[in-house]
Amino acid sequence: MAYEATPTGVREKLTHKFLFYIARGTTYKHPEWRNVTIEFFYSLFKIIEINHSINVFIQKTDGLYIYHGGNAVAYLHFRQKHFLVHCQEDYLLSKYGNKIFNNPHKGSWPLMWKISESNEVESLLQYLNDLKVLKLSNSNDKSRTIPVWVQEQVFERDQGKCVACQSKVKLCFDHIVPFAKGGASDHPNNIQLLCSECNLAKSANFWPVKVL
Repeated sequence: MAYEATPTGVREKLTHKFLFYIARGTTYKHPEWRNVTIEFFYSLFKIIEINHSINVFIQKTDGLYIYHGGNAVAYLHFRQKHFLVHCQEDYLLSKYGNKIFNNPHKGSWPLMWKISESNEVESLLQYLNDLKVLKLSNSNDKSRTIPVWVQEQVFERDQGKCVACQSKVKLCFDHIVPFAKGGASDHPNNIQLLCSECNLAKSANFWPVKVL
């Protein structure tokens, strides 16, 4: 079964939010860094299309989280002349940040780096590009519980409606590949919105399959 990483509707919403960062987080006074930021978003899209295991959860005003399966990679904060990379100690990038970034930064997070050179942005993109593609049935998280960030991303992607009948009431989050059959809980690609009636009709079967 093939899963496309970024459906058209999601791409449009992500694009809108990325444009927000470019408009609000960059300035014509620093055209070189604005171009670096635009190129970063373009390249990030390309990586996400190739590797469905990489997902982004975008904050409304200040930055985005990058996930690899159920594991947080980093949080990025966009500024007019640099990026700030934030990591908790258990984030995937925490082990490699000092190897690929030149400027550690002191702040409210345990680990932070200030990226102000285009070659550092390239190093970050290369790190993301090298992350392996995870199988939806080979999740690192064996829990049935669907993480909050996955729920929020799926709710936005499915536009707050049941993917089968378009109902907006009595909605629930459903595993496309059932959890009992190895389906992952920590991939937005394996979660969809169903109303209670459609969810009951589906039971543990693969209907309705939402091809992402």
